[in-house]
Amino acid sequence: MSAETVKASFMSVMGKSIEKKQITIKQGKWRDACVEDAKKADGITAKNAKDIVTDNFLCSGGIEPNVDDIACKGDSGGATFVVPGNRMVQVGIVSWGVKDLCKNTRKPKSDSHTRDYHTSLFSPEVRKFLKRYLGDEKLGAPLTFL
Repeated sequence: MSAETVKASFMSVMGKSIEKKQITIKQGKWRDACVEDAKKADGITAKNAKDIVTDNFLCSGGIEPNVDDIACKGDSGGATFVVPGNRMVQVGIVSWGVKDLCKNTRKPKSDSHTRDYHTSLFSPEVRKFLKRYLGDEKLGAPLTFL
């Protein structure tokens, strides 16, 4: 996940089937514009977008460098994953988005300011939380990070 853009996916219920949606995680020079668009979400009044979209989030959507699929209501909580080689690796959890474009279709394409934010499983704070609450051997199998 060190490139400026990372191809990733998540699954979305489409009627009676489940389909894979394709996204690009924006990092490096692409991240700031992606984060800044969070201020366009209904109900957001923060002046600094980085107060809303901290390093605990991955960012996708928009039309640059390519047009992404976007999440719809009901996709939240699903796995955001990459497929390096023959392995599927969960890197995040679908969390929230700037715009709801799913009223007329379950597979809309992003516009220039449509962004989705995914809780990053690589964030030190998120990993600490997961280890604390899911890594307890008394509750079952301990959580192990590779």
